[in-house]
Amino acid sequence: MQCPLCTSITSRSEFHQHLYIFHRKRKGCQIICPYGDRDACVPPIPSVSAYLKHYYKYHAEQTTSSKIPSVSRTVSESHVQPQPLHVPASSPSGLCSTSSAGTCALEVEPESFTEQRHPASDLSQANNEAECGTDFENEHQPTISFESSSAQCSTLKSSENIVVGVERACVSENDSNIFSENDCGSDILTENISGCVSEIITESACESVNENICESATERKSDQVQLEKCVSSLHQDEARTNQRKRPVTVHENDDELQWEDISDHDCFDEVGVAFQKQTSRRTSEKLENVLPEAADLVLYLRDMASVPQNAVDATVQHCETIIKTQLSSFSALVDSALASKNIKLRDVIDVDATINSASAFKGIKTKAQQDTYFSKKYNVTKPMTVFVGRQLKRKRRRVTGIRETILAENSVVYNPILSFIKKILKHPDWKKVTSPSNFSPDKEILDSFLKSERYLNSDFFKDHPNALRIYLYFDEFDSCDSLASKAGKHKQGAFYLTFDNVHPKYRSNLDFISLVALVSSNTIKDVGMDMVLQPILTDLKKLEKGVKVPDGEIIYGSVIAIIGDNLGVHATCGFKEGFTANRTCHHCMVTLHQLRTMTSEKEELLRNIDDYKEQVKKISSATTKKRKEELKTEYGLNRESCLNELETFHVLSSIVADEMHDLWEGCFPTQIKKLLHHLISGEKPIITLDWLNAVLRDFDYEYSEVLNKPSLIRRSHVEEADGRLHQSSAQMWQMAAYLPVMLGPHIDDDDKHWMNFLELLEIARIVSSHEIPKYELDYLADLIESYLTDYQELYGHLIPKQHFLVHYPRLIRLNGPLSLYSCMRMEAFHRRFKREAYSIGNYTALSASLASRHALHQAVVLSKPLIPEIEYGPKKKLKLSETSYNRLLVGSEEVVESLWVKRLGVTYISNRCFIAVNVSDFLEGFAKVIHIVVWPEPLFICEEATTASFSPHMSAFELKRENVQALKVFKPDQLLGHSVFHSHVIEEKEWIVTKYCINGSF
Repeated sequence: MQCPLCTSITSRSEFHQHLYIFHRKRKGCQIICPYGDRDACVPPIPSVSAYLKHYYKYHAEQTTSSKIPSVSRTVSESHVQPQPLHVPASSPSGLCSTSSAGTCALEVEPESFTEQRHPASDLSQANNEAECGTDFENEHQPTISFESSSAQCSTLKSSENIVVGVERACVSENDSNIFSENDCGSDILTENISGCVSEIITESACESVNENICESATERKSDQVQLEKCVSSLHQDEARTNQRKRPVTVHENDDELQWEDISDHDCFDEVGVAFQKQTSRRTSEKLENVLPEAADLVLYLRDMASVPQNAVDATVQHCETIIKTQLSSFSALVDSALASKNIKLRDVIDVDATINSASAFKGIKTKAQQDTYFSKKYNVTKPMTVFVGRQLKRKRRRVTGIRETILAENSVVYNPILSFIKKILKHPDWKKVTSPSNFSPDKEILDSFLKSERYLNSDFFKDHPNALRIYLYFDEFDSCDSLASKAGKHKQGAFYLTFDNVHPKYRSNLDFISLVALVSSNTIKDVGMDMVLQPILTDLKKLEKGVKVPDGEIIYGSVIAIIGDNLGVHATCGFKEGFTANRTCHHCMVTLHQLRTMTSEKEELLRNIDDYKEQVKKISSATTKKRKEELKTEYGLNRESCLNELETFHVLSSIVADEMHDLWEGCFPTQIKKLLHHLISGEKPIITLDWLNAVLRDFDYEYSEVLNKPSLIRRSHVEEADGRLHQSSAQMWQMAAYLPVMLGPHIDDDDKHWMNFLELLEIARIVSSHEIPKYELDYLADLIESYLTDYQELYGHLIPKQHFLVHYPRLIRLNGPLSLYSCMRMEAFHRRFKREAYSIGNYTALSASLASRHALHQAVVLSKPLIPEIEYGPKKKLKLSETSYNRLLVGSEEVVESLWVKRLGVTYISNRCFIAVNVSDFLEGFAKVIHIVVWPEPLFICEEATTASFSPHMSAFELKRENVQALKVFKPDQLLGHSVFHSHVIEEKEWIVTKYCINGSF
């Protein structure tokens, strides 16, 4: 057989391979089917992929030598010269023609063409006539086989070689557009055939242009067998084409959950993929040769330090140079030492070759090798790109410079939820962090969703009490400077999840938060939030119905809350974004005018599902755009969220309040600004701004308080109407908690502005608690009403975030403490992606880059303990009999003391912190840590302090330490709360400030 374009080919498989490799880029070529006749085939065929598809549908059974003459294998002395392209004049244009020598004709027509497709034929009968092929059966798909004539089979068994001229088989990604859109998306069968053909390409095919390669007949036979084995994957791929409308599919079996991305995608370079697969296989065989210490260094640079890849590559090269330099120096020392024995080192070994071959980073020098190594070692789940739409876009071609209008793909980078759940459930620490014993057995103490009314009244959780309880978070973050010229251009929308099953003392660890999806904010605007949520929704539906994990257990789960700032929650749940609607509250139907004066919740105004459905119906049935916008503004509703398709979820019951955005970024900045304006510029000024800044700067902050030290306040922040205090949420919380001990001694007890601020602070201390007694909810409702009433008398109308306070008591009763739903840790999770984006420095496909880096980070995290190991400071060994606490410990003659210990993210330093150990008469009892003993877990040797009272004016507990109390020992599990406390001496009195209430205390 001879290729009509260049050279002789000795078998049909080589002919297919040759066409696919060396003539793909000939955009003007239209291939004539070399096997058909005038009646059966309608040429020309527009592309090589279409030709292969055509051949395997209609001519796979034709093996006679009359239409495909066999060519004897002989060793040629030189490269076979290309034969001239010729189409007989007598043959009608576009018909097949076969010469006596078996040369197939190809017609060159650069004009545009229209692809003609034929109805599918029955391949099963043709496969029965196969003589030398391997059959692959599938229950639902036609059988496909590769075959050749008996003469060809016998030829494959010979040991002779033939020299074949090859060209470089490297095709750029830009050349993938030579295929038509139908070739890319409508039939995945062609892509996999070409992939199978490409996989048998030898490595030397990418060496150099026009390089001669000799292959033995035995190697060619193994290539043919490999080609035949590859076709077995076609059946699964052909079946997947029937499900192309679904963006994501998960296959469940007893071993693992296998994910596939079956969304529409661009054609790719099969030759490059085949070469990459071969390289990957060769790399996998050498993974055991990778030096673990070198891999740990590369992993630290890429994951923990967020170093750009080019810097990682440079570091690897410099390390290699340093190692070789040191080896050279060492070899010189050895050589000089052996010279005294009349031995030359170079006579024993080849020093230069040994040094040059030495490599500490063997197998992980390049990014591809590193990705392969880490993926195999840590079982990395690669994120998926799900296409959600297309849009017209003007773009200039980089090569030609021509500006064209193209269809740009809108996509969501999705990190499969079920895959993450499968991995974290297998983790040995999962049962410990989710154990019910972590929570209080007292049913009157609300400390989790398990004791809330929603959980107790849910049929789903009655049937599946151990189901996963999921928080789904959405927010947008800008990877660029918010004030720079590119602000907003590269803004990303991020979906995260975490579990209510995990006890709050462990949940501060960011490892329990997982990325779900990343998407450009522009994509959300183009295709809509509901389209972006589709891949997430698909997995959540499966989780509701139950997913079987490898150990055979069926896992159920439900989304119990959507959390985020008001803008993100409204966008996700279909409410009017911002506060411009007539009804801005997502909990009730209060109007904007009523909201400004409303001080308590009115049950008749609460949103309900029946009214919600009626409002959605009116909006969707509006006949004009103007009328639709009027209804949206009137109801504060844009659409019905697709999340309502979940059986256990509805937006009206699953939106909870977020204390971070409502209190620390809403109520308190407004309240403190007005308070400071009163104290500095009021009728009777009490303080000056300079004095206040001096107090904020010089206050005696302890080690756990200095992290969130408030920033200094400018005059414009206080005096301008739209001025802001420019504090972070953590800084604002710190400022609000410590202002009473800073300013309290200088302010009268009957100052209404000060009293109004203290009311809000008391509300925040209750709402921020992890354990809230049910009886305290009525007191909280009265306190909120009193605060809002006094605020209106002092400052005028309320703002929307103050209105949300009226719903807090009911929301706590329905969902548990609102501190469980705080976005504090989610916002902290943003920082990693912002740092990664800055490190990458390339904003092309930013979502995919960030998600890929997170996938590696998450895999590494899940390979380690989820509960951080206890860290100790400097230690010293003492004789127990010589210590002041020898009567408290028995069983050992010696003890080990540590200066400090860090447990579950909290650092305890001896003689510098207090711990909460009891609650009596609504007063918290504290003990000062004197010694920390390693036994083997930390033991706190403490001196108990007497709590005299709680001062509302100072919002702090006063301590009495006149009589030194006897030492007591406390274990970590005996401590109340999950933080340390510090005392401050104000006017010769010792005070302890707490940011939240403990077990119903003040």
